[in-house]
Amino acid sequence: MQILFIIDAAHRCVREAEAKLKPGRALVTLLLLLNLCYWVVCIFEVKKAEHLPIHTEFYGELPWGIISNLCIPLIIFYRFHSTVCLSEIWSTAYYSAKQPNDDTAD
Repeated sequence: MQILFIIDAAHRCVREAEAKLKPGRALVTLLLLLNLCYWVVCIFEVKKAEHLPIHTEFYGELPWGIISNLCIPLIIFYRFHSTVCLSEIWSTAYYSAKQPNDDTAD
C-alpha cells in the first residue's frame, strides 16, 4: 500500500485553492517518521538466526541464516528509499507549479 501511495503522490500537485489546505500532509509526515524509525531500528538491531526459533525450526538454521542475510540489506534500502521519497513528496507536492514570483510571460 505504501508503494502505491508513494507512486501516486509523487505525480500529484495541488491547485491554487488547495495549496493552503495541504490535504494529506499529516499522513505523509507520519509515514516519513515511521519509515525513518524502522530504518534506524533495522540498522541497529541484532540479527542472528538463533533469535528467531520459529523460523529456524521451520527452515533450518543454515537456510534461515542465508534468507535473513539476503533480505536485511533490501529491507534497509527499502526503508531509506521510502523515507527519501516521502520527504521529497512532503517538500514539493504541496506547492503549485506556478509560483507567485514567477516572471515568465505566457
